[in-house]
Amino acid sequence: MRARRGLHGTVVDELGSQIVSGAIPEGTVLVPDELCERYGVSRTVVRETLRVLEAKGLLSARQNVGTRVHGSSDWDVLDHDVILWRIRSSDYAAVTRELLEMRSAVEPHAAGLAARRADETGVRELREAYAAMVEAAGRGDVGAWTSADIVFHSALLRASGNPMIAQLSKTVAAALEARSGEVAVEGISPHAVDMHGALVDAVSSGDAVAAQMRMEQLLGEAGDQMATLMDRLDRAQTG
Repeated sequence: MRARRGLHGTVVDELGSQIVSGAIPEGTVLVPDELCERYGVSRTVVRETLRVLEAKGLLSARQNVGTRVHGSSDWDVLDHDVILWRIRSSDYAAVTRELLEMRSAVEPHAAGLAARRADETGVRELREAYAAMVEAAGRGDVGAWTSADIVFHSALLRASGNPMIAQLSKTVAAALEARSGEVAVEGISPHAVDMHGALVDAVSSGDAVAAQMRMEQLLGEAGDQMATLMDRLDRAQTG
């Protein structure tokens, strides 16, 4: 998970993770003074923490009721932190599948739109991100690859020209961060490197059909990697 700074960020991560994992069950009433004592922080830090988690749908504060923990049906499941907290819990397989399904529904169409609408700036951003990916792949640097991949896909969503699609960039970034573990196990795929380059070429040439197809191929490979990893984990647990 991306690093947060300061006491406030630490408490947000710890409390949010505990709620999402079920360690703090739905319906629990959180008492600010108890949280201050548990985490060794001020009421101001606790108040800001609860405000952040309320915005993510994890809890609500009501007069005469207190601060009550919500169930998963109320969570903002597209929120970057909520996704990563779920991944850190036992929901890893379900969340990665959901993310791949969401990406498969959105990103191929976004790639086609980008091929029709991307301007010089959009194409340049894609090429620069792809160059960083190639460099990272050459070094076998999974962290740098993941960072460049996030920049690439964010640039592609922006290049679609649809602000609603572009706003999914943080969700896609969380999906790519989640996949970094799979990449670390399987290695950076040379085919994935080539497909990203082919996608840039399709967008820059205005070929919407090819752009959509390349993105579908990329997501297909991601799905194959996920299936391989899940099978390996299942065999390890049953073996």
